[in-house]
Amino acid sequence: MNQIHDIWKEKIDALWNESKAFVVGVFNLQGELLFSNEGFQNLFEMVKSPKDIFINPKLDSLLNKSTNGEEIFRGMLTLGDGGRNNFSIEAKAYKNHNEVLVVGDYDVGHLIGTNLKMVELNQEINNLQRELIKEKKILQVTLDKLKETQDMLIHSEKMNALGQLVAGIAHEINNPIAFVSSNLHFLKDAFEDVQKAYTSMEKLIQNSNDLPLYEESQKIRKQYDISYLFEDFKDLEKGSFDGLMRVKKIVENLKVFSRLDESAFQDSELVENIKATLVVAEPEFKKRHIKVELNVEHSIFLECYPSELNQVFLNLIINANQAMEEEGILKIDIEDRGASAVVRFSDNGCGIPDEVIKKIFNPLKIERIRTI
Repeated sequence: MNQIHDIWKEKIDALWNESKAFVVGVFNLQGELLFSNEGFQNLFEMVKSPKDIFINPKLDSLLNKSTNGEEIFRGMLTLGDGGRNNFSIEAKAYKNHNEVLVVGDYDVGHLIGTNLKMVELNQEINNLQRELIKEKKILQVTLDKLKETQDMLIHSEKMNALGQLVAGIAHEINNPIAFVSSNLHFLKDAFEDVQKAYTSMEKLIQNSNDLPLYEESQKIRKQYDISYLFEDFKDLEKGSFDGLMRVKKIVENLKVFSRLDESAFQDSELVENIKATLVVAEPEFKKRHIKVELNVEHSIFLECYPSELNQVFLNLIINANQAMEEEGILKIDIEDRGASAVVRFSDNGCGIPDEVIKKIFNPLKIERIRTI
């Protein structure tokens, strides 16, 4: 063996003593640790006693060897806590009369292989993590779409319920309207007959030359204000029929607004829809003296879902009404662009706060949605 300077021997001895890859331990025959380098000491944290770190072979089997001063073991020494923290090292053991020397080192090739496997496993873990992140994003998108679909279904159910309610009210109003209309025509004809009969009777009394009877008939005419009734009846008749026509028009507009039988995508007259919606909202405008200006040059037909479109118009109109003070003005301008149409709703209300206006296209999230 080549000779080396003593100073290098000291350096080598110090490095071996501090090495964590090289394991040195000396035990007495009772299994007590007499000396260990740093590499061996690092193993003590996982066991109660240094001798307990020997898994295969056990330290007792080495201590019981009868050989003296010779090698008593060569091969793979398994160390650890007997559980998941086990590992093997290339080792040798020697024994003299009173002590056992155990030396060993980690198999660098084995460590490199293990590290390569760990790198591969880490890569697989990273790939799985990326796949999980991707799947999570897909699931989030799917969840958002499901939420949007749920919101649309809820909105559709509300629209359907509103349409059924409005259509039901219109139908219920139609029956008494037909009854009142029939009775008004009958009353008109009957009153005209009564007027003719009364006039004829007065002429007979006048032509009878019976002065007391004639004077009594004039008292009756004056007492019951017959002349006023005959003159005012035409105005009453006209006002009643005008009111009836007004109610019938409201019912027709309610039917147009509800569009219960028009849920399909189809051609619809835009101005008619807006006018029908304004009729529904008219009571709210009258309460607060809101003036409505509808500016349109001619009829405009477009393909749409009429009931959905009417609900949009109603939302905009009601929101504008709520945003204005009394005696406000709502302007509705309709522009025909051939294949499309532009409807502008403007009012002199308070406007939309900046923190809300950026959310106006979020479905079913904003209580007030209207244009300025």
